[in-house]
Amino acid sequence: MKLLSKITTGFLAVGMMTPSAFAQTYDIAGVTLDMTPDQVASALKSKGYVPDKSIKFVSLNGAKIETVYVSQTPQYNYKQAVKINELTFENPKISYAEIEKTLPLSSASGVLTMAFKKGDGREKIKVEFIELPSGSYSRAVNYVLKDLKLTRDVAKDKAFQKYDIAEKNAFNNYVGEEITRDSFLVLESLRISPANGKLSLVLKSKFDTREYKKLIDSSSKKPETDISSTF
Repeated sequence: MKLLSKITTGFLAVGMMTPSAFAQTYDIAGVTLDMTPDQVASALKSKGYVPDKSIKFVSLNGAKIETVYVSQTPQYNYKQAVKINELTFENPKISYAEIEKTLPLSSASGVLTMAFKKGDGREKIKVEFIELPSGSYSRAVNYVLKDLKLTRDVAKDKAFQKYDIAEKNAFNNYVGEEITRDSFLVLESLRISPANGKLSLVLKSKFDTREYKKLIDSSSKKPETDISSTF
């Protein structure tokens, strides 16, 4: 797997609150793509972020998860999808109701989202995950800074400087490097959205959902064919 560049943290020095989300490479507050939930939590804690309790995630069975501040869902849930695949292989005519009875959504596991904030909450980060055969890994990092002293031009210039972006484009969308995990390829992408009083950064992995489906299919056991019945 290609490794992302080492994490380094930069700061804006423009007479406003000091955000911690900038670096010379595509990370946000020390969080890169392809991190485990534990690695994300550790990286953000080291930068002074705490779990954002204002966001009340709810698990599929309706119970609030207050201790780890994450949400769990079958979206991009590899293990759940493999099991559903195998049920349909065994019975191509199986209905959704039968699948839900055999494999209820509440049985899904894996982290989907983690939310954090810093200081008075004007800096917030939400990290989304994708589940692969070897575990859950960050696939998107969403950062928002709100500061009335921040102007659009200053925010944009400082972001370009800290991410060492020499060639600007009209969409403020920049492609990084390829990352491979469990034979699944994603492309690193950073979007910078400056505005007066607000700056948003989105670091995410771009991937072909068809390839994710192929990964699920390749891991699903198909029923063995009875050769004797074909003669």
